[in-house]
Amino acid sequence: MDILLVGTYTQHDAPAVLEKQELGKGIYLIPYNEILGDVAGTPLIIQMQNPSWVCLVKNRLFAVSESEDAAEIVEYEVGVQEERLTAEKKAGLQMPGKASCHIEKDEKGQRLFVSDYGSGDLKVIDISEAGSPKLLQEISFTGKGLDPERQEASHIHSCFLHRGDLYAADLGCDKIYSFGTDKGKLLQKETIEVRPGAGPRHMEILDKNGKTYLYVLNELDLTISVYCNGELCQTISLEEELPEGALAAELCIAEEKMLYASVRGTGEIFGFTIDENGMLNLKQKVVVPKGWFRSICLDSSGKHLLAADQKTGKIYIFDRQSEGELGNQRVLVEVPVPVQVLSGKIE
Repeated sequence: MDILLVGTYTQHDAPAVLEKQELGKGIYLIPYNEILGDVAGTPLIIQMQNPSWVCLVKNRLFAVSESEDAAEIVEYEVGVQEERLTAEKKAGLQMPGKASCHIEKDEKGQRLFVSDYGSGDLKVIDISEAGSPKLLQEISFTGKGLDPERQEASHIHSCFLHRGDLYAADLGCDKIYSFGTDKGKLLQKETIEVRPGAGPRHMEILDKNGKTYLYVLNELDLTISVYCNGELCQTISLEEELPEGALAAELCIAEEKMLYASVRGTGEIFGFTIDENGMLNLKQKVVVPKGWFRSICLDSSGKHLLAADQKTGKIYIFDRQSEGELGNQRVLVEVPVPVQVLSGKIE
């Protein structure tokens, strides 16, 4: 079954939640028709605290519980019985740290890499045995950046695995760390210094013509930095002036030809073509007035782009045209305080 997974904030003290906003209840599993781009059944809600990022490994669902009190990851077994979604909690793992906010899985579904925004940690979790996640390794980072409010300490915001190397974005210190992943352990290799005050948040990576291109979305100065084999080769400003309250949110790549970027606070989604040299060229800017798109993704078919608006509680769907432009848009479903939207399949 094709599904959408939506992680939500369930507490008013979570980041950017409005005072009187209806809160989410946990993880929303929504049956989905990827051909029509439509909801295809009754959603299932898994109740848990602040599941701000979810990850699907076959029929195993992992979610972080973003909390200032601890770092926690929870495992569920999800499935389909008589055309209805099912979910059963299998394990919970509490660890030192706080405000876990992102999960990356390895190619074989044996390990997870968890980013702790609050404590500036990167964790390796062994999930080789179902129902028994184990902490294998924890790396803590220190330092600070230019912004005294957002960069007072290290804040690991996300990580991205590519050809056996893991890249971690430190929003607090304006750095990208790279690691080898040989024999189940992370071994730090290089550090990329990002422009002071940029605040690297999320990444995408692409191999093209024998070179590796790293695309970094910088939350605080609303730019995209493009690195070719570790060297900065392009910087794109999403805004000529920084609108008050605007923050860059997420990237996604489509068919190695298009890169999309979302901005919270302006309702903008940018579409860039990727040329043969890996460089970005603006093709389109779509604006949803008063939109606050925290998360974007492609569905499994690649025919639609989904965008989660945290403040209005709406999941938008955009039809993708043959050249990658975003066409017709509509509200697909409403979910209170959606933080992440993810397309997946379960059996």
